[in-house]
Amino acid sequence: MSTRPVEGSEQAANEVVLPHLVPVAASRAGVGAARASKGHAVKLLHYAVAMALAASATALNFTLAHALRGPTLLLPVTAAALAALYGGVGPGLFAAALSVAGHDYFLIEPRYALLIAHRGDAYRLALLAGVASLVAAVSGSLRRAVWRAQEERARAEESAESLAVSHALVTALAAAHTQEDVTRAIFENGFEALGARTMLISRLVEPDQLTIVRTFGFPREAAGRWNRFSVTASVPFAEAVQTGRSIWIASREELASRYPAIVETARTADAQAWACVPIASEGRIIGSFFIGFAEARMFEDSDRRFLESLAATCGQALERARLFEAERSARLRAETAEDEAKRIGDLQERLVAVVSHDLRNPLAAITSGINLLPKMGDLDERQVAVHASIRKVAARMEGLIHDLLDFSRARRRFEMPTSSEPTDMEDIARRAVGEIRIANPAADVLLVTEGEQRGVWDPARMEQALSNLISNAIQHGGGSRVWLRSIGSPGKLVIEVENQGPTIPTERLAVLFEPFHQGKGDQPGHLGLGLFIVREIVSAHGGTLVATSTPAGVTTLRVELPRQITSRV
Repeated sequence: MSTRPVEGSEQAANEVVLPHLVPVAASRAGVGAARASKGHAVKLLHYAVAMALAASATALNFTLAHALRGPTLLLPVTAAALAALYGGVGPGLFAAALSVAGHDYFLIEPRYALLIAHRGDAYRLALLAGVASLVAAVSGSLRRAVWRAQEERARAEESAESLAVSHALVTALAAAHTQEDVTRAIFENGFEALGARTMLISRLVEPDQLTIVRTFGFPREAAGRWNRFSVTASVPFAEAVQTGRSIWIASREELASRYPAIVETARTADAQAWACVPIASEGRIIGSFFIGFAEARMFEDSDRRFLESLAATCGQALERARLFEAERSARLRAETAEDEAKRIGDLQERLVAVVSHDLRNPLAAITSGINLLPKMGDLDERQVAVHASIRKVAARMEGLIHDLLDFSRARRRFEMPTSSEPTDMEDIARRAVGEIRIANPAADVLLVTEGEQRGVWDPARMEQALSNLISNAIQHGGGSRVWLRSIGSPGKLVIEVENQGPTIPTERLAVLFEPFHQGKGDQPGHLGLGLFIVREIVSAHGGTLVATSTPAGVTTLRVELPRQITSRV
């Protein structure tokens, strides 16, 4: 990065327009006037050298005229060329004009008079003027081309240096994970390589409060007084955060004039000029870099752009490191709780599996007894009612135990056990609808089939899935009609169960198929496993299950099955 001052700087050192910057602007105007005065002196020197070259060429031509039997045009042309190479086209043309005038005055009869007596002398002078002017123009252009080439080379070297610094910084940041590693990489591989001697990093800890999180080159006690301060404090690293603009300070005198509160702290650091650049992350200001350089300097536009681009890269790295540390701490805290929760969850699932399995035998005995009662003799009306009630409760218990066993298998990462055989989905749907109508005589379920209904599936599991879907629609449909559609197409079968009821919010749709999910219309005695088991059955067949609910209250559960059962990967 270049360290030379900016000539004719158009802007004040600080981009933030504040009243206390007037003396700084005035001092810059003085510096600009001094530079302009120096430029005029250099131009006068160029023309003085051109005059000396023209006079020397004329004198030497006058001296050698007798020996050479007449004046030569080579000397005045050479003078014009040298003047142009030294000072540019203007001094070169000036030297050419003086050489022509001197040639006429001292070397052409009548001498010591600016008169031309012969036409041949006029042609000679015209030739001299033309050649000298052409040589001066060519030499001046060559000088300008050389100067531009040198300037381009200097810019290329500066760009290469900046690129090397950027590459080294990015490489170091890629290997840094913690905030400590990132801040050290920022200073040692970034700003220090650009001539920085000190760096102070401030960060927002509250919307209106800053703290110093890291310093380089400052004594600990000097930076300690800025442990926590307001964003309205009269210091550059607070002002940069408050305004979101970079601050450029060319000297200690400027720092003392603009920010007297920081002078004592800055005096302890080996720095003469400062740049304060805000740190941004995702469009918001989160802190600032306060960077001190060893020598007083005027920051060029290229310097400012490069420092700001480095600060942007570093800001992203700092935020990434902060999030990494926060995530690591949260993960470490969560791991213990997660292990404990997993242990408890394993115990609970094991208990569910064991209890569900052990309940099947006593329930089987109860069911057998219920089935034997009608064979033991005629039952009166009251006994028939009690018998039907007990049978219904036993059937419900059997369904709950069956659901718990299926849930236990699924939660333990076991695929839902299925078989496969040629199956007609229309037959399965009719059986499922028939059983639902027997259990719920008031239910209004309409079956619609289209296209080819045959495939290779597990008929028992698919009947279980359809029964669960229809029961769910009846339970939440509020007495409305339930549509069961089975639509066949090449390569797949689509089953839709649709009912009219309350609209299901988006957040509930996302967890609709999770185990133990209870809706508002769920009745006591339901575990909330029906749709979870449907999802597992469909997944075991290689299919998909999705739910939609329109603002008009039309809820649709859509199953898409391949024609042949495929196991999950």
